[in-house]
Amino acid sequence: MIRYSGPGRTETIFHLNKYTNASAAIEEMKRVPHMGGTTRTGEAITYATGEFDQRYGARKGAKRLIIIFTDGYSQVRFCSSLHYDTARLSYSL
Repeated sequence: MIRYSGPGRTETIFHLNKYTNASAAIEEMKRVPHMGGTTRTGEAITYATGEFDQRYGARKGAKRLIIIFTDGYSQVRFCSSLHYDTARLSYSL
């Protein structure tokens, strides 16, 4: 799980391999405070794709999925092929 906001304000809360059950991960997610500030969705997508690494718990052959919780439109337009391909497969709530 990562959280993001303005420029340089993207950070990892926990990696894929931290928890072995969903309940514990959900409990930690509930405790993460809102950051406030601007919305840099493209920067967050770039950062999130780096989390899909075996050293962080990603499995070979597993489908990669990003779920984006956002407060609205990104302040910076993101349209690189990486962002387009990733966002196309993401679910924004």
